[in-house]
Amino acid sequence: MGIAKFGLTFPTGNRKVGGKTGRLAATSITSRASCPSACPFLGKTDCYAENHWSKQVWNRVDDAGIHLDEFVARLRLLPKHIVWRHNVSGDLPHTNQQLDAKSLMRIVRAGAHLRGFTYTHHVLNAVNVRILRIARANGFTVNASANDAAHADRILDEHPDMPVVTIVPTGTGKHSTTPAGRKIVTCPADYRDDWDCARCGENAKGLPLCAQADRGYLIGFIPKGARKKSVSTRATIGASA
Repeated sequence: MGIAKFGLTFPTGNRKVGGKTGRLAATSITSRASCPSACPFLGKTDCYAENHWSKQVWNRVDDAGIHLDEFVARLRLLPKHIVWRHNVSGDLPHTNQQLDAKSLMRIVRAGAHLRGFTYTHHVLNAVNVRILRIARANGFTVNASANDAAHADRILDEHPDMPVVTIVPTGTGKHSTTPAGRKIVTCPADYRDDWDCARCGENAKGLPLCAQADRGYLIGFIPKGARKKSVSTRATIGASA
């Protein structure tokens, strides 16, 4: 892979993260070099980030993003306890599909005063899973991104402690299940106009659902963007009403 570059926005205007309710939150992006070959959407038209307004921002990060030293320095300056959604586009730094533990832990430590979380499509081999668990133990939740509900079951069969999210078909209600009967909770921001990640963090635990590694259920996301119909068709595989 090439050297990963980053972008950081605070306060964010992203409607899914903090823009709906006007609460303070931060978002960040990592360049395309971070995306793993294991992602089925890599370089394809069904990639959400390639078919949304964020593509333009992603392009700028690819061309002129900041490097890791500056990124972690800026993270440290963010106000305490705000919600931070890492990687609206992009994934975790790696070399040949092996997570860069040193770089990831620098990011985790720099954002330790924030309520941070992210998602990954990286392969869940033994080394990568161990790195993700270390990040989680240090307060940063990395959710495994499943391609559909059946894929989510396979991930959890092998790694029962892994926080998992999945795409669910358009029209899915607030709750659904995987083929194996695991509970899926649809992201409230997908069907509520008064909800975003920042408001989601206003609960007894003080964390958005995606930042709660021990939540005991999967989180489902309804496809969006120009290719939502195609992505929804993919998500229908293995879906359960």
